Amino acid sequence: QREGDMPLFFQKTIIVVTFPAAIVLLTVAFWICANKISPVIYVKDKIIGTLVILIYMSYPTIVRHMFSIFSCTSLPDGHQYLATDYNIKCWEGDHLKWALSVAIPGITFWGVGFPSVMMFLLYENRHHLTDPSIRLRYGYLLNGFKLQSYFWEMTVLYRTMIFISISVFLLDIGRNTQALILLAVLLMALYIQSWRKPFINRSLNELEVRSLMMAVVTVYSGLHYLGQSTTPATRVILIILIILSNVFFLLYWAYYMKLILQQYLEETRPDLVTKLCFFTKKKKESFIFFRKMSQSGTLFRSRPLSKHTMAELRTHGTTKVFRYETHTIERPESSRPIK
Repeated sequence: QREGDMPLFFQKTIIVVTFPAAIVLLTVAFWICANKISPVIYVKDKIIGTLVILIYMSYPTIVRHMFSIFSCTSLPDGHQYLATDYNIKCWEGDHLKWALSVAIPGITFWGVGFPSVMMFLLYENRHHLTDPSIRLRYGYLLNGFKLQSYFWEMTVLYRTMIFISISVFLLDIGRNTQALILLAVLLMALYIQSWRKPFINRSLNELEVRSLMMAVVTVYSGLHYLGQSTTPATRVILIILIILSNVFFLLYWAYYMKLILQQYLEETRPDLVTKLCFFTKKKKESFIFFRKMSQSGTLFRSRPLSKHTMAELRTHGTTKVFRYETHTIERPESSRPIK
């Protein structure tokens, strides 16, 4: 960087600030062109929906950069410098101008404003969340959640902003205090998640709880690791604990993702399920049998089969024993198969 040029950090700030405006212009231009090429229904709703998705995905990057303007560290010369660029002195000259004119409005508008506006819009439409128009606009924020927990994605954004603010504003008060406050926020989030259970799928609720527990273990272990009285042997144990907790969570995540994918395919593509390696041979034959029986109009209820029924199943060529009693019902030919 040559003398007199704008610092690279401020150049990045300009890009981050103008990025949302570029998203809006490109999105509107894209849907207008698409509508002219081929008429698109709900074009307004699709424009809003696209903007919600793109801004939501860029939210952490924008907020983190806005907060980083306030991330200053003290050096031996007695001055504070920007943590990401030691060529910039904090709270004087250009830094003060950018902090007051860019960072504070950016945090207010994006950090607090975007989740608050989304929360207000979802609240205003809370009785119409299943309408096609509303799903096109805000479906990305609603998918996977119970209707009464329509606001949950916004709480995740607020939690993200709190984490970023803790890492920036509490940098000079000490790592231990910073870690304790972060631990308190994580425990509160864990309690609210366990109490509210916002996801429709039980597996996702459990997965979110496990992820927060893993974060708590990581922060708590790191807090003791940084302690001055911690022995080298204890630090090795803490590192192993952190690694094991993260590995356990990754395995847990992979297992539940497999269950969710399997459930989705069972409902939408049952023919594909049997071709994939989701089942053992026994479970695959059981799934195929119950699928055929349900398509023929047979209901199942959980009751042990009698010896006579099990013998009859074997007589009809069934090689595996299914511990369910079957009941055939009459149904019109035009009715859909029972899933």
